[in-house]
Amino acid sequence: MYHRLASFARAIYKIVLMKVHDVCSFSDILLHQKWQTALQLYLHYRLPFS
Repeated sequence: MYHRLASFARAIYKIVLMKVHDVCSFSDILLHQKWQTALQLYLHYRLPFS
């Protein structure tokens, strides 16, 4: 009984970890794109004035 409960808990733990990892990598991608866009805008608007 305890063994089945432990393996069940481990499976849930793995699923939660995977979900957290997916969300983190997704937000990393969004953050990276935001930074790239901001950098491109900054360079685009800064260069003509320099």
